Amino acid sequence: MDELTKVIKEIEKFISNLLNNRPPIHVVNEDGESVPPQPRKKVSLMSLIPLVVLLLAVLVFSTCTFTVNEMEQAVVSRFNEIQIVIVEDMSPEITEAIESSEKYKGVKVIARKGLFFKLPFVDTVEKFTSQLLTYNTTTREVTTRDKKKIVLDNNAQWKIVNPLLFKVGARNVPSANTKLDDIIYSKLNEKIGLTEGSQLISDKEYVYNMLEQVKVNTNLEVQNIGIEVVDVRIAKQNYLKKLC
Repeated sequence: MDELTKVIKEIEKFISNLLNNRPPIHVVNEDGESVPPQPRKKVSLMSLIPLVVLLLAVLVFSTCTFTVNEMEQAVVSRFNEIQIVIVEDMSPEITEAIESSEKYKGVKVIARKGLFFKLPFVDTVEKFTSQLLTYNTTTREVTTRDKKKIVLDNNAQWKIVNPLLFKVGARNVPSANTKLDDIIYSKLNEKIGLTEGSQLISDKEYVYNMLEQVKVNTNLEVQNIGIEVVDVRIAKQNYLKKLC
């Protein structure tokens, strides 16, 4: 409503400037003599009707539509009730997660980008990125099976796959990062606690499989907030230096 009021005031100001006489312009001829200024003609109200109609049409269009680009997803709510979810990919997991809930059974899921219509001043649109996000987890200490201390400095790449569940369960990226930080650390701590320190240094295949399992286990816990972890890695330069 504030945006509409602002636009209306700008239109009123513009029309007022056109209708009112402005100070006459001081003109000098070729001989340097001052020519009596001629007052500017007033603009008739009727001549402004096409302009006003055009401005109103632009205003109505802007308040009744919204766009979702290729790097975005969106959730449309009406009176705080979710009506439409615009996703990156229409997967069975997304539709099942939404349809299985009584609360969201009537929600429409759309898997396309572009221009959409909404009810002005009633519908609210919240957008979320569909790009891959990288999070550097908090550096923490863990202990191997043979009691060696290691300072873990790892990172994770993840993405929002279900903006509806993300809006409800995580709300924003910093909150999701905090959840991931706790879960990934817990999973890594558990796995490393069952592993010899020498194996973590020399057996790259074991470390790869361990991190893949951490990723799988993490995704089982975060699927209810609409995100998917794509990759989990350890910053080995810090890890090896602390281990040796």
